[in-house]
Amino acid sequence: MGLIYNKTLFAEKGWSIPETWDEFFALGDELKKEENFLVNADGTKTKRALFTYQGIYPDYLEEILYPAIASAGGKETLDKVFAYEEGSFKNDTIKKVLDIFYKISKDGYLMDGTVALNHTQSQTDMMMGKALFIVNGNWMENEMKDSPRENGFEFGMTTVPVFNKGDQKYVLSSYEQFSIPAKAKNPELAKEFLKFLYTDESVKLFAEKANGAYALNDAKELSKPYLTKGVYDMFEAYNGSISILQGWQSLPKGSKVSVVTEMFKNTMTPVMTGQMTTEQWMDNVEKAFAQIRKEKAASK
Repeated sequence: MGLIYNKTLFAEKGWSIPETWDEFFALGDELKKEENFLVNADGTKTKRALFTYQGIYPDYLEEILYPAIASAGGKETLDKVFAYEEGSFKNDTIKKVLDIFYKISKDGYLMDGTVALNHTQSQTDMMMGKALFIVNGNWMENEMKDSPRENGFEFGMTTVPVFNKGDQKYVLSSYEQFSIPAKAKNPELAKEFLKFLYTDESVKLFAEKANGAYALNDAKELSKPYLTKGVYDMFEAYNGSISILQGWQSLPKGSKVSVVTEMFKNTMTPVMTGQMTTEQWMDNVEKAFAQIRKEKAASK
């Protein structure tokens, strides 16, 4: 997963893919020039936004948050967050990362109306040229195959920017989880199906039928003959990057805390609309982490 952009537009404008956050925002400033405005069907022009996201599903922004934390403080900093350690989400490194989201909104880099849109609406707007970047994964091309787009639109994906040139880049990888219910009627058959899912045959079938790739070793090359160029080329985001997965520790049985809710749903929209500061965001998450630690201690 990473930042999706229109390769054709970048080539036409001669823009470079931003490596650092400073370059990212500098590109946003370039969009203020009329020569870079979007030309509408009626001949009028509209300023392009730098960024949009799946507004009513703000947890898509994990695709920026977790790689940025790892890049700014090392993977050990992210691992402490995933373990709900005290102070792990309230420190200078975390604030530097969260301030990126605040700046996107406060300084006018976010596409108007983003927070009210669902995933397909925001993705369509991005493909129509209203925003330069959107967070998503390499499944977006197939998901949006019937949606309108700018002439010549070509999918590209890049990594989340880093704070300084030469910083290690990270890419958050998406994966699905499979399980067999404890009271399944056919557990042995289910086990055979799980085994099948991890075969080369299954990998190739998924690529052929769904234009997608499993999160498995060698799946990229096994899938190549069946994937569109756009989906395959989005693997370029891994070049020079380290892949990371979400590594949240399991919650205590009966826990009433929803990490996704506290990390994104209760905070991201207020931050993006200027109604919450990054300090308040950190405080809210730290309170949730404290509750989890309390529940863990009580369950021992």
